[in-house]
This record gives sequence, structure tokens and C-alpha cells, in this order.
Amino acid sequence: MTIDFRERVRRLYDETLAGDFSCVPEFFHAKYRSLTESGEDSPKAFVEGTKSLLGMYEIVDRTVLFTLGDEEHVGIVQQVKLRTRGGQSRLEESLRADFYRVEDGKFIEHWGIPPL
Repeated sequence: MTIDFRERVRRLYDETLAGDFSCVPEFFHAKYRSLTESGEDSPKAFVEGTKSLLGMYEIVDRTVLFTLGDEEHVGIVQQVKLRTRGGQSRLEESLRADFYRVEDGKFIEHWGIPPL
């Protein structure tokens, strides 16, 4: 069975940014780590970090501009509009890019480009 990693990375962000983390065990290698997100050294840390983000921000709009990749590397570039929660709400818009290395059919390493 061939895995479409471009569809998988899109689904990862669609589901987790909606608060559904059920895909994480299927998509992430047990040895997953991010090389750019401090402390994100396991699938559990990815979930905790995403939950923290969702607690601080409301996603107002998100557009996937494109995905790219093959069986070894995959990436996603998105335009995201976030509104801070609580206090003085402000709107932030940024371009975000995330890339993953694939091993054994799962995401094992992550590189993110800081929001532009």
C-alpha cells in the first residue's frame, strides 16, 4: 500500500488544528522530534504544544497554499490568520511552512520555518 504523504500532512493539520489528535499515533514515529520547536521531542509533546497554541489563539482562517514531498520528505505551506484569546484580542497573519522527514511510513523529524 502506498501512502500519500502530501495528503497525510494536510490531514494532520486539518485535524489537529481542529482539536482532533486521534491521527497522531498513526502519523508519528515513536522517535519523533522537532529540530526547530524547543521541547517537541515526542508525539506527546507535539500534541501538548498544539493544544497550548489552540489555547492561546483562535484560528480565524487557514489556507493551505501547497504541499510537496515524496516517500522520504514532505512539507506544507499555509497562510494562517490567528486571533489572540482573552484580554486585548489582536489579529495576526502569517505564512507558515513545516517540513517532515519520513521513516517507516511515519513522521520522524520536523523542521519549521518561523512565521513570516
